[in-house]
Amino acid sequence: EGRKGVWVHLPLEQAGSYISSLQKLNFEFHHCRRTHCVMNMWLDETTPSRLPNFANHQIGVGGMVINEHNEVLAIREKQGATA
Repeated sequence: EGRKGVWVHLPLEQAGSYISSLQKLNFEFHHCRRTHCVMNMWLDETTPSRLPNFANHQIGVGGMVINEHNEVLAIREKQGATA
């Protein structure tokens, strides 16, 4: 049907029941979070997998300013992974 990859999203409370079976079918872990695990499998044996890797780092934003009175203003993200 033209499909080259398969993704399986498993709620964490059910993941243990399926992981072993999926690994036997050549599924690989993509990532796990507190609430779920994701596994995938590339189906097209004639080409390398084009499924994206999961992020392996986080980037945050912050700043610091010191004025002429040696007062410090520090700024950081209010929301997001690095907040």
